[in-house]
Amino acid sequence: MVPRPNRDLYYRTYPFIGAFSWKKFMSGRGCIPGETYEDACSTLRLNEEIGADYIRMGFATPIPNTTMATTAIADGLLDAARAADSGEPAGPFALRRPVFGVAEPERLTKLYYLSKLYSVVKVSPLIPHLDKIPLSRLLTVLELMSPYNEKQIFHLGILNGLRYFRHTGAPHKRTTNYVSII
Repeated sequence: MVPRPNRDLYYRTYPFIGAFSWKKFMSGRGCIPGETYEDACSTLRLNEEIGADYIRMGFATPIPNTTMATTAIADGLLDAARAADSGEPAGPFALRRPVFGVAEPERLTKLYYLSKLYSVVKVSPLIPHLDKIPLSRLLTVLELMSPYNEKQIFHLGILNGLRYFRHTGAPHKRTTNYVSII
């Protein structure tokens, strides 16, 4: 969810980024406490409006002892036992789901997977049809778009891309995610 003042900033700055032939890339975490399905749809639409080349959307994961995690536990939006969990699904094609308690978790999960297609098709026209798509493991196939998108934006070769995803894919490694891989 992008607060209103930041939305205006995006509208003002993104044309300059394009003028320098830089790629317009947006990275964000969804399903944060208080975020609604409409908030997430609005953020996707914003990216289309400003002409972002690629978005990287993921589910917010709690980091133990942070304000976000402790507040979510106190507000009943996160189970204390789950706060220490990485939020990662078991197995390569297990369905990812929101970690925090949010309204309409199934719709947000579908939107997360749909966002993987962003660099190939406009996503906003597909949003009204999300309710017709069953929430199943078949959606996880869209995760295969991530390495392709990262290669297009960051020009990582296949082997370096695989090393990157193997290294950063696990939230329990979050303190080492910033280590250079090249």
